[in-house]
Amino acid sequence: MRLQQIFSRVAIFAVMIASAPIAFGAEISVAGKAEVEQLLSRLAASDCQFNRNGSWYSPAEARDHLNRKFQYAVDKKLLSSADDFISVIGTNSSSSGTAYAVKCGNATAARPSAEWLSAELRKLRANKIAIAK
Repeated sequence: MRLQQIFSRVAIFAVMIASAPIAFGAEISVAGKAEVEQLLSRLAASDCQFNRNGSWYSPAEARDHLNRKFQYAVDKKLLSSADDFISVIGTNSSSSGTAYAVKCGNATAARPSAEWLSAELRKLRANKIAIAK
């Protein structure tokens, strides 16, 4: 067997393993859904522009787009957590595969949307812990 065929089979196996939770019809929890809704609200209220497929969109447009994708994924039982939302929905375009980017305020450089969303999720969770104490 050629080396390229071995790498192809390993790659296919890795994708199957990584997508296993999605393939078996995960259902997002009430807490996970609330976290996603809070993330979408934070995005809409931010001063961040959202790059999708080479075009920049307002925070409200970004929220609307991601919310449509989120509702579809919930209906299809493709997510089980807010972390899944970020990796499955908030990272790249499902049609082109192009990574999403976020540029906030006067920043000159954009950063990956997954990085921004993950940072906001960490803040949400930290705040939730602080309130619980």
